[in-house]
Formats: sequence, C-alpha cells, structure tokens
Amino acid sequence: MAEHHTAAASALPEMNETLFRSVLRRTPARIAFIDRDRIHRYVNPEYASFIGLPIDAILGRSVAEVLGEAAAAQL
Repeated sequence: MAEHHTAAASALPEMNETLFRSVLRRTPARIAFIDRDRIHRYVNPEYASFIGLPIDAILGRSVAEVLGEAAAAQL
C-alpha cells in the first residue's frame, strides 16, 4: 500500500504541470512567462497569434527582439 501511495505522490507534480500547461494553452488571453533577463520562456497560442509569430520563433528571444525596443522599453 505504501508503494502505491509513493508512486501516486511522485506522479502528482507531473500531472499538475500537464494540467497547468493545458489550462494556459486553452486560455483565451495572451500569456507569456518572461524571465528576469526579459527572455520569453513560455507563451500561449493567443500571445503568439497576437504577436504574429509562431511560438518557436518567440521562445528564447528577448522582449526587445520580439516586440521591438520601443515596446520593450514601455513594459
């Protein structure tokens, strides 16, 4: 019984992350996670559509690279 509980508990963070990403992906709002260096680490499809670039073209790039220097300076 204890082994089953341990296996279930270890799977919980992965399930939570999957659910979290699914909710973010389906949310009809523009969502971007930008790190302290102002690099895009996550964007949802709504954000990418608004920017006009595929998600893969945004991830790993700075706010200035994606939005332009003037827009980045206002954020």
